[in-house]
Amino acid sequence: MEEPTDDKKQNRRLAILDAAADVFADRGYATATCDEIAKRAAVSKGTLYNYFRSKQDLFTQLFLSSVAEDEATIDGVIAQPGTAREKLEAVLGYWFEQFSRYDDLGRLVLEFWSTAAAEEEDGTFTQTLQDMYGRYRQRMTQIFKQGQSSGEFDLVYGPSMAASVVLALFDGIGLHSMMGLSVKMDAKTLATIKRGMLRALGVEPEPLAENTPTGGDTKDADA
Repeated sequence: MEEPTDDKKQNRRLAILDAAADVFADRGYATATCDEIAKRAAVSKGTLYNYFRSKQDLFTQLFLSSVAEDEATIDGVIAQPGTAREKLEAVLGYWFEQFSRYDDLGRLVLEFWSTAAAEEEDGTFTQTLQDMYGRYRQRMTQIFKQGQSSGEFDLVYGPSMAASVVLALFDGIGLHSMMGLSVKMDAKTLATIKRGMLRALGVEPEPLAENTPTGGDTKDADA
């Protein structure tokens, strides 16, 4: 039998991940089975196990693949020359622009969090989340340290704590948006939240351009 090419292997792996996303969304992690995922991906169960060791491994890889693009984009921002304020504004701007995509990923993210919460502290899902947030915290801390060293930022918190606050605020806003618990995250609202977040950390935002949207009834925050 002819061995599949690297491209075919990658396409098959992606097809299995896509099928898994559908099954996990329909059934939830606890009740989903590899048999269902293999059937949805039109592969044998043995083929599925050639790519993923278990349902747990498949769920973990699906989660990591969903955030890989974000991590690569943010790494690119940090690697570019520029001031710390420019980098911070770019990262926050990118995150806020992704809210519509995060809404689509909401069920997967919440399912992963809830599954991790039910694990032991050293469980696979818990460790995956801790590692991911550790990487994000390190990136944001790097930006805040640059800004503090250059005199751009008069931080209310230390760089590491400032990074943790940004991540917590972003997750809180994202969670409310996913669950439909907050106002609609339109461009005006997000622009106001971003500027308020920066000022709360001790970072003065760049002046607003004339055509930049502001947040309606909250416009005084941008004055």
